[in-house]
Amino acid sequence: MDWCYYGNKIKELSHQDLSGMHIGYMRFSSFIWNRAKEIITSKDGNLILTTIKYLFHGQNNINFSNLDGLILTIGSPALKYTKKIFKGFADANINDIQKAYNIQHYLGQLQINNDTFINEVKEMREKFDAKLAIQNIMQFQ
Repeated sequence: MDWCYYGNKIKELSHQDLSGMHIGYMRFSSFIWNRAKEIITSKDGNLILTTIKYLFHGQNNINFSNLDGLILTIGSPALKYTKKIFKGFADANINDIQKAYNIQHYLGQLQINNDTFINEVKEMREKFDAKLAIQNIMQFQ
């Protein structure tokens, strides 16, 4: 990832198209697709969060574009994970709630051209925020 980041900086400064950036994008995409397979089978919150952070970094710091397919592939099980935590909120431990909240945060920060996905992420985030606000009020009474 760092190599891609610095390669992108060199590309910006030199105004040249570097073949290494294309190779980096292909390797990044391959890495994320492999992670997607793991996420679909394991449904591990840590793996989901780490992978979404990679996507976020790739999109925002390295300026990889055309990540919509990867975002949707990772985003679907990520949303299922957060919905599961939300549904069992009262019984969930604080670490799982924090992971789900962070997943929602990063999903909301990803840029994607899919209104259905954007709205679903936004709706889930609003539910989480409301639930956390109620939880915090109840703790201080």
